Amino acid sequence: MPIQPDPRHTKRPRKALLASAVLTILGAVAAQADPLVVDLWPNAAPGSEGMHEEEVWQERGQGFVDRSVARVHQPTLTAYLPLAEQKLARA
Repeated sequence: MPIQPDPRHTKRPRKALLASAVLTILGAVAAQADPLVVDLWPNAAPGSEGMHEEEVWQERGQGFVDRSVARVHQPTLTAYLPLAEQKLARA
């Protein structure tokens, strides 16, 4: 007959591990810097000057993220950079 672990001792490490994981995730989210948003063209994308249609976002994924965006007249790039103290010293 196999030896059963004492249930009083198996729950404590799980709770500590769960608490540690939650604190790590919350710390990472709280420490995230504001994203850097860069306009690709100063006024509008070439060929779309004077157009003011609203962007159309379409969710195509079922159970996963898959999106398409149309009618983009002012395209941007968004960079989510780490904080200075989180950057690695080597490449």
